[in-house]
Amino acid sequence: MVAFGALLLGASDPIEAADAVVSYVRSPRAGARRTLELAGISTQSVDDFRGLFPADPSMLAASASSGAYWALGHRTRPERQDRWFPVTSGTDLDRDVFDRRTGETLIGLIARARQRLRLFSAYVDGPGLRALAPALAGATARHVDVDLVTVRRLERDDAPDVLRALVDADGDGSRLRIHRLEGMSWFPHLKLLTADSIAAYIGSANMTFAGMTTNFEVGALVEGAGVVAYEALVDELVRRAHDTPLAVDAEVPAE
Repeated sequence: MVAFGALLLGASDPIEAADAVVSYVRSPRAGARRTLELAGISTQSVDDFRGLFPADPSMLAASASSGAYWALGHRTRPERQDRWFPVTSGTDLDRDVFDRRTGETLIGLIARARQRLRLFSAYVDGPGLRALAPALAGATARHVDVDLVTVRRLERDDAPDVLRALVDADGDGSRLRIHRLEGMSWFPHLKLLTADSIAAYIGSANMTFAGMTTNFEVGALVEGAGVVAYEALVDELVRRAHDTPLAVDAEVPAE
């Protein structure tokens, strides 16, 4: 549902657009393409998210319907005057209170980027980066530069290598740079994703599948000029790690 919600949020009629997406996913013929474009959804966007859609036809239709009604409900919420929005992960949370979840927020930021993305997470795992891979591959295909920063000894499942292979296969691998930090006497504990110097997710969630879905995590989607400070911090930590000779590892906090 998360992928469908992100796709349908900008459609003039999300319910009609959901049917068009389902038709295109089942059979990407010329007629389905035209119907999809008339509904306000680009075929490239659908192709970027295809790997996240259920394979079973009935589940595909149900997910599309749920995504359409989520998009409609999201539009009816009053517009905030401030430029930050609470983001959470966890199970059995009331959607009326906790209306932005970590996974969908990260995917939404990736989908809206047009120039550059920076992702920083000390802990990453294969399922987590696989969930983000379709959106990241699509971003590189539309010429967005992507920097992923991890801490090498905390990686699980060879996650950066998995992401590299998926982006190489479905996007433009030359636009993905992976920085695997090691040898620092300090520990980088930040988790964030920034898009185009104007929007960012900051919070407690690592880019593991559990961190983005079932772990109880808190964060925020922030928008505005202040995002450049987060980007500068990421760039500085990458520079320091690359300039630091091998040293005794700092104490590693629990995830």
